This record gives sequence, C-alpha cells and structure tokens, in this order.
Amino acid sequence: MKKIAITGQIGTGKSVLLNQFKFLGYKTYSSDQMVKDLYAKDKQIINEIRKLEPNLILNEKIRFDKLSNKAFKEPSFLLKLEKIIHPRLRHFRSRIIKTNQINRNINRNIIVFEIPLLFEKKLQSNFDLVILLKCQNYLQVKRVLKRENMNREKFENINKKFIPERKKILLSDYVINSGIGKNHTMSKIKELIKKHA
Repeated sequence: MKKIAITGQIGTGKSVLLNQFKFLGYKTYSSDQMVKDLYAKDKQIINEIRKLEPNLILNEKIRFDKLSNKAFKEPSFLLKLEKIIHPRLRHFRSRIIKTNQINRNINRNIIVFEIPLLFEKKLQSNFDLVILLKCQNYLQVKRVLKRENMNREKFENINKKFIPERKKILLSDYVINSGIGKNHTMSKIKELIKKHA
C-alpha cells in the first residue's frame, strides 16, 4: 500500500487535490479535519487547553475563532498548542495506516494524507510519495483572504511557519501547480496513479 502526502503553503490547493483523490475512489485524510475532530471530541485536549487559557473553553467546547487568533498572534502559545496536538495527530495517522493495511484490497492500494507542515515537522520519511502543491503568489493571497476569520496579518503569520518553497521542491517527489486549474491537477493525479498504483 502506497502512502501519499500532499503538502504546500496555505492557499495552494491542497484540499482540492485531496478531494480529487477522493473522487477517484481513494481513502483521503485531511490534517485540518483531524485537528478539528480532536478539538471537538477529545476531552483530554479540551482540558489541557483549559489549563493553558480558560476563556478558550465555553460549555465544554473550544472556541475555535479565539483559539486560532491567539495561536497566530502569540508564537509561545502556538508552540504549547502544538505540543498537545501533534503527538495525537501522529497517533491518529498511525492508527489510520494500520487499519488500511489490515483492510486493504485491490482498489485501495493508495491512501492520501493532506499535511501542511510535512517538511517543517520532518514527517516526510513516513510516506512513500510527497506531492507539493504550489501556485502564483497573487492567487494564493486571493484564495486565503476569502476565508472566514482571515486577514492579511494572520495570513502573513501563518506563512512564516513554512520553510521556503524552493527547498520543498527539492525534497518532493512531485510538484503540481494548482494555478493552472482543476483539469490540470486531475490529469497529474491520474498520471501519478497510473505509475504507482
């Protein structure tokens, strides 16, 4: 079974590519969704965040907008948050991979993960193939600023977390420019599957 990781800066089209794999019938997993699930369901995480900042919890639920704003304005808080979340994410991914290995069949010989900070967290060795998504800067900015609870300052703070794209290009197996359009990304996926499935 091939394990594929999709990575790239914010706003480069990772979610679109992940959904295209899903459309073709492959199992897909989004790190962002996994984090949201952990925040929503993991009582231990809720309690640990409460210890860090009590006003981020309301009626036993995490106030996501406040958490997000605080994390990207205060690097020290973000580091503490990552120490809580990242070990759980690694465990979550390991469990998913083991489950898919046990239940694999001829149509499920590829599983795909979307991991924004793949290289930054040195996770690339856990995967058989790495796809880096990129696009023109103006398009990246336009996509990101359309998002809810997003502004230019927050976007720039998020972008600072990523290592330079030129370094990631050298570390990746495939580089896809999502700025060319969805037909282009789908054709690149099909080429990759034909070669590796």
